[in-house]
Amino acid sequence: MSLVAMGAAGGLGAGLLAFAHAVLRPGADIVMDAVDLEGKLDGADLVIVGEGQMDGSTVFDKAPVAVARRARRRGIPVVAVCGSLGDGYEEVHAHGISAVFSAVRRPMTLSEALAETPRAVAAATEEACRALALRGNG
Repeated sequence: MSLVAMGAAGGLGAGLLAFAHAVLRPGADIVMDAVDLEGKLDGADLVIVGEGQMDGSTVFDKAPVAVARRARRRGIPVVAVCGSLGDGYEEVHAHGISAVFSAVRRPMTLSEALAETPRAVAAATEEACRALALRGNG
């Protein structure tokens, strides 16, 4: 019997590997396989990913970078819309995310940000699309 250990399971993954002959795989890859991301990329011209806060830790196989890796293999550009930008967010550019747009456009409390989330994400996504449209008008 072969088991799969995933995600931030810590010692659980090591224990399964040692005692149950498990195969270790990144959790993001398992989820993308489960939702058939490869099939959904067929015919796509653009991928938009999201993240609560894009920062230097995003490159450590979090979902946006894992999706970008698969899209990049197909030559599909990827942009990210996130809640905020943290230290080191620029590192995602080397991992297949071409541009990053923040939904938070002014200083605000967490409560304000949560209340404005639908409008703010829509506005940031619109700005990303407007920027991409400029590329076509060149």
